[in-house]
Parts: sequence; structure tokens; C-alpha cells
Amino acid sequence: MTARWNVLFFKFIGVVSIGALTLMAAVTELSAQESNSLSSHDKNRVCSSALNAERTEWEQEPLFLKYVAEAKRRGLTVDSCRQLLERAYSASTSISPASTDSGIGLTTIFLIATAIAIYFLPAITAINRNHRNRKAIAVLIIFLGWTFVGWVIALVWSFTADIEEQLVIGPIQIEKDRGPDVSA
Repeated sequence: MTARWNVLFFKFIGVVSIGALTLMAAVTELSAQESNSLSSHDKNRVCSSALNAERTEWEQEPLFLKYVAEAKRRGLTVDSCRQLLERAYSASTSISPASTDSGIGLTTIFLIATAIAIYFLPAITAINRNHRNRKAIAVLIIFLGWTFVGWVIALVWSFTADIEEQLVIGPIQIEKDRGPDVSA
């Protein structure tokens, strides 16, 4: 039962780590996007964010006011934005290609997952080999794995021969000819 909880514990640590790193990458990428000037955005993007949902007037929400200001700076009016968006909509097909500015890409997610797998490789190896010190190896990875020396020590330690032997008991055979021992 303890081995099962150990595996669940390490899976939980892996999932939490992947989630945390993915969230950190998303926040970093979003903050980098926000730091870009609005002047680099095309007119369609500025207009779609500056107009309200009905496209009848400028958006009043504080989050979108910077787009309204940028549209006005470019000399765009509500009518010109509406016409620009209608032309863009009619020119597009029913299946539009995905935007290139859609946040985290699959490559980024794959690289983060690969880095986490490599980072936890000594702990994963210790778990798969049923190492006696698999918890200690995992703790070493968590706290000192970021140092290359700590990671190498944990990797070498996970490959040492200090594994728990599991006793496998086969099916019990009962002989039919022998009855219970009834010695008097």
C-alpha cells in the first residue's frame, strides 16, 4: 500500500510542477505581449478591441480604453472601424486560420513538459526501479536539482543497486490426497 501512495505522491508533484511551469510561461508570454506597443497592432485588431460588441460606439470598459485611444490616434472613427471589420469579415472564409498571436504555442508546452521530465528523471528512475531511497532522491531533486551537481548526484544515486526486492508468491497448490494432519 505504501508503494502505491509513493507513486501517487510523485505523480501529484509532477502534475503540480507542470501546471506551475505552464502558468509561469503563460504569464511571462502575456506580460511580454502587453509590453508591446499598440502601434505594432494592425487596424483590425485595434478596431475589434476598441468597438463595443454591437459595433455601434467606442468601448467604455477601462480594459479597452487603450485600444480606443490608439484608434483615435490613428484617425479612425466608429464608422471607419465598423466598415474595416465588415470587410475583413466578408473577406475571410468560414474557417479562418488560427491567429499567430494566440498565446502559448504547442512548441512551448512541449519544451516545458520535456524540461520537467528531464528535471525529474532521477526521481522517475528511482520510482521505476523501486529504489529504497526514492523519497530522499525526490526531495534532493526538488531542493537541489536546479544545481547541476545536485541533479547529477540524484541521477547516479537513482541508478545504484539499492532496490527493494519484492517477494512474488505464486498460486498455492493444495494436494487432494492429503487430508488434515490429525496426529494424536
